[in-house]
Amino acid sequence: MNEAGAGGAVRPVAGQSRRRILITTTALGSVLLLVTAWLLLVSMPKALATERDFRAARACPPGVSAPDCLRPVPAVIERTTVRGPKRHTLWLHVKDADGSTPALSFAGKGQESHGELVGKHIGLTYWEGSVRYIDWANARWYTTEDPRGDYRAFLAWGLALGSGGLGLLAVGLWSVRSPACLPDRPPWQPGAITMTTVALAGLGIGIAWIVPGWRAALSAYGVAAVIAAAAYALTTLLVGRAEARKARDAAA
Repeated sequence: MNEAGAGGAVRPVAGQSRRRILITTTALGSVLLLVTAWLLLVSMPKALATERDFRAARACPPGVSAPDCLRPVPAVIERTTVRGPKRHTLWLHVKDADGSTPALSFAGKGQESHGELVGKHIGLTYWEGSVRYIDWANARWYTTEDPRGDYRAFLAWGLALGSGGLGLLAVGLWSVRSPACLPDRPPWQPGAITMTTVALAGLGIGIAWIVPGWRAALSAYGVAAVIAAAAYALTTLLVGRAEARKARDAAA
């Protein structure tokens, strides 16, 4: 009688735990997928459109200073500074022929202060109100306002958060499909899902920054997702067989 009562108490607790897991993972996973949709369907297309416009821009006609054309302006470098211990960002403080004094940043060029550039005459190129690159002699440096490749940040975040959202939904599905009694649940499966999700998110970030072109990046991520799903399925199959073999040996 007591055993039956104890067994009956376990099932409601297990059911409540499963419902909590399902509600939590579904809510968080849905939020991440909504953010992913915004990044990939709204933010990234805007960045790609800006990049296309910049690549298609031509030099402004003489006497015209429209924002959507490339406007060259001569300038002189007044001083240089280096900021950011990790990325080594070089800042050039210049004064152009229009009297403006923009501070231009160049990521990855701050290993040296480039003090020899002070007093050097350069050419600035404005587009949509910002200096996109500078020229002198045979050198061209693109500033951090260069819109080319800006879509990669949105793509990287989208793939990472999308992986996380799918992983949370998978954990929720696991909680629903698992046996009602907690002791019978395979405890390693959520960990395997989490590891697969983290690996896929990391691959997504790397693919977004390394693979040229967003279409190729999405295709590469799709291949990685299929491989990750196959690896998880194979792991589940092998571990399940090993556990079943151990159970048979113990029963024998």
